Amino acid sequence: EPFLLFKHHKCDSCRTFIQGRIMNWDKITEVLKNEARKGLRQPVFEKVSKCIENNAMLGERWRDVADACKQVGELKLARECYKRFAIVKPSEMALLGFASSLAELGDMEGALRATSEVKNKSFSILHFEGVCLSQAGRLQEASRTLTQALALNPASGPTCLSLVAIDSSVETRELVLGLENHFSDADPFNKAQYLFAVAKCAEDSGNQESIELYKAANDYLFKQYGGVSLDHASHKNTVDTIIRQFSEDFFEDFPSSNGTELSPVFILGLPRSGTTLVESLVSSKGKYLSMGELGINQQSLAPVKLIAINSENSKSVPESQKQALVQHFSKEYAHLKSQRQSDASTGFVEKSIDNVRYAGLLAKAFPNAKFIIVQRELLDNAWSCYKNYFNQGMEWS
Repeated sequence: EPFLLFKHHKCDSCRTFIQGRIMNWDKITEVLKNEARKGLRQPVFEKVSKCIENNAMLGERWRDVADACKQVGELKLARECYKRFAIVKPSEMALLGFASSLAELGDMEGALRATSEVKNKSFSILHFEGVCLSQAGRLQEASRTLTQALALNPASGPTCLSLVAIDSSVETRELVLGLENHFSDADPFNKAQYLFAVAKCAEDSGNQESIELYKAANDYLFKQYGGVSLDHASHKNTVDTIIRQFSEDFFEDFPSSNGTELSPVFILGLPRSGTTLVESLVSSKGKYLSMGELGINQQSLAPVKLIAINSENSKSVPESQKQALVQHFSKEYAHLKSQRQSDASTGFVEKSIDNVRYAGLLAKAFPNAKFIIVQRELLDNAWSCYKNYFNQGMEWS
C-alpha cells in the first residue's frame, strides 16, 4: 500500500514529495464518493481512517471526503475531515462544516463554541447559531440571534420561519410581516418558507385569515412540486403491498439478533402526531436517552435496500442469509447510533419517521426493544401537517 512508503517520514517536505509523486488523490476521492453513494460504509471507514492516520495530503479534497463520511453516517470521521479542511483552507464554509458536524453529533454547545470566536459574524453564522440555540432550548438567545441574522439578510425565508417557530411575540410578528417587500422576487425556496411564516404570524395573533394564508402557502409549494396531484391509487397500492408483505408470518422466518444488549424504545407515528412529546415523556426520567430522529435505518441496511426485501422473491431467501441480514442491520445500527452518543448506556428512545417501515427488522435486530405507536385524531393530524413546511418529500401534505 502506498501509505507504507511514507508512513514513518516525519519531515513534511518529504511526505508532500512522496505523496505527490505516488498518490492520485483525485482518484482516491472519487472512489470514496462513489462508495458513499452506494452505501458502502465499511470501505469508506477504512480508507478515510487510513488517510487521517497518515495525515494524507488531501488538501481541499478533505471537504469531499467529509461529505462522503456524512453520507454513510460516519459523523466522527466527518468532523475530523472538516477540521483538516479548515486548516488547509481557513474559511467560513470550512468553519460551518466543522460546526455542523458537531451539531449532527448532538453537541450543540460544542457547535456554538466553534463559531463563538468569530468577529463580525456573517448572516450564515448567525442563522446557524440561532438554530443551534433553539435546539439547545435557549430560546431567548435564539430569538435575538435570528433577529440579528434577519438584519443582515431580510430575504431569508428559513430564518423567518425559524424565528416565528420559537417566538410568537408582537414584536417578532411585526418584524416578519414588515419584510414582505423583500420576498416579492425571492426564489421559491425562500418565498415558500416566508409564506408559511406569515401564516404562522396570523395564527398566533388569532387572525382567522391564517387559514387562507396557509392555503396560499401550500398552493405555492404545490406549484414548486410541478403542480402534479398525488396519485392516490398508486400510493394506496404501495402501502397495501407493504402491509401484505411485511406480515407477522413473513418475519417469523427471520431469526432474532443474539449479539446486542441495546434496549431501545422506538416511537412510530405520522408527522405532527405527537411523537416528539411522547419521546420527551419517555426520556424525562433518565432511564432512556433521547436520540431524536437518527434517520439511520436505511444506512444500517445498506447496501441492501428495503425494496429488495419487500418482494415475493425474499420468501425463498436461505435461512443463513436472513441471519446475516439481521446481524448486519443490528451491528450497523448500533455503530451509527454510537456516532451520536457519548455514553455507553443501552437504553434510548428514537422516533425516526420511517420506523414504521423498518419495525419488523428493528424488532428482530433488537429483541429487547419496545414500540410505542402514537395516534392523533386524523383531522387534527392532517391540519397540523398542512400548516407545516416540509423541506423535502411529504408531497401528500
